[in-house]
Amino acid sequence: MIVACPHCHHQHRLPEDIELPPNSAAHCKKCGKRFLLEAADERPVQELGAPGTTNEKSAASQPSPATNLPNGSEPTAAILDAFPELQGLPLEKFLLAEIFMPGDKNHHQTSLNRLLAKLITATAPLLSESILQRDELVCRIASGIAYFPFEIPYANGLLTWPLNYYALICTNRRLIFINLDYHLSRPTRFVFQIPYDDIARVSRGFYGSSLIVTTDSGRNWDFTTVNRRLGAGLDNFIRTQREQLHAGVQEYQAPSQLCPACYQPVPEKMISCPHCQTPYKSAKVAMKKSLVLPGTGNIYLANPYLGIIEILGYLFTWIMTIILVIIGIPGGILGGGVLVLTYHLMAALMARRIGEKGYLVINKQPEEISPSKKFARKFLKIPRRFTE
Repeated sequence: MIVACPHCHHQHRLPEDIELPPNSAAHCKKCGKRFLLEAADERPVQELGAPGTTNEKSAASQPSPATNLPNGSEPTAAILDAFPELQGLPLEKFLLAEIFMPGDKNHHQTSLNRLLAKLITATAPLLSESILQRDELVCRIASGIAYFPFEIPYANGLLTWPLNYYALICTNRRLIFINLDYHLSRPTRFVFQIPYDDIARVSRGFYGSSLIVTTDSGRNWDFTTVNRRLGAGLDNFIRTQREQLHAGVQEYQAPSQLCPACYQPVPEKMISCPHCQTPYKSAKVAMKKSLVLPGTGNIYLANPYLGIIEILGYLFTWIMTIILVIIGIPGGILGGGVLVLTYHLMAALMARRIGEKGYLVINKQPEEISPSKKFARKFLKIPRRFTE
């Protein structure tokens, strides 16, 4: 059985034996707009290949993805006028009229919309060029700080919160998390996804300023400092998509982590991308480095300021140990040794857990040039292609 969206005429396949309750509604996978799924006896459902269906139309008469978007509508034009920084971005897959929230008298220059414009400016190039699939549209967006319980030793996460800013993006197919810098101006490290059919439940926390997504595997994604209005919009949209999946409207399954080089889904515990063969940094290597010298594991994981803090804390631990020995406190040597050993173990454990947060690409190693090649290139001015 096929139902068609009345807005963009995109067709959706439903199971033949499905029984639609009265006034059932769903979001279109293509344009993201909500429409009613009427019972077959109330509204004839067009089958693929039946006379008079849209399949008989020529390809030229089919609306293009750009014309399906409300970018030519009056609300979208008002949004682009209010935020001119968006005009040069690839926004064909962004439902701006649904993402932005007009204020009084349809005035778009609000603090909430300025945040949305900032998030779209930071994520639009990456989403449009590398992540979004064909017919995938961005329907909701917000920001939040990811909370990881294992980062409690870092002053309850205060030392790591600059690394944990994320853009929370709802498309018509999945939920995407893009790691941003603390200025919310550019993507940085990780990209994750959660298909809607892998979400067991979603909540907004006690104060309504969080977004907690629990997957079927039991993993919790906890984001704090989420704007309440944006969080409510994401919550409602995710619940609607899950209900739509239970009705059999769409299916989508994929691993949660995306390769930071090619942005293809990658299973867990991989040492390189199975698609582009890009090697990843190892959490075990980070653990071994921090076990030898605390802080070096985080430097290896591209967290230099966090590694420097660990090194300073390690030096302070040694100073305390030396003071205990000089003062001559009974058991000072043993106590200092236990303190230093505990610091090593904690640093190694934390480095491993941070390394397991997501995949990091190993930087390309510089070319090893032999002395003869270096002499030929520098002094004899022999072109590089002749010394390969």
